[in-house]
Amino acid sequence: MAVTPPDDDGPAGLRAWVRQLGSLGHVGIMFPVSIGFGMLIGRWLDGKFDTAPWLMLGGFVLGVATAMRELLRAAATLDDTPDDDNKPRWRG
Repeated sequence: MAVTPPDDDGPAGLRAWVRQLGSLGHVGIMFPVSIGFGMLIGRWLDGKFDTAPWLMLGGFVLGVATAMRELLRAAATLDDTPDDDNKPRWRG
């Protein structure tokens, strides 16, 4: 007799954990990509306008601001209302 897993193994189960990881997994990629992209655009503009290193630094600042905004947006999905086991739940 084969045992079939339930459709959803509850909020503390593996499926819920994978869904949470998927909804927040992009934040780790967003930091280096947004900062690197901002710096590359700034460096390219520095070469065109001969303003080195100011536009590259401006691109760095904009990249950090973009990454922080994305981090705060992802953190807003956290539902801090505890359930039965007093662990935070994720909305999303």
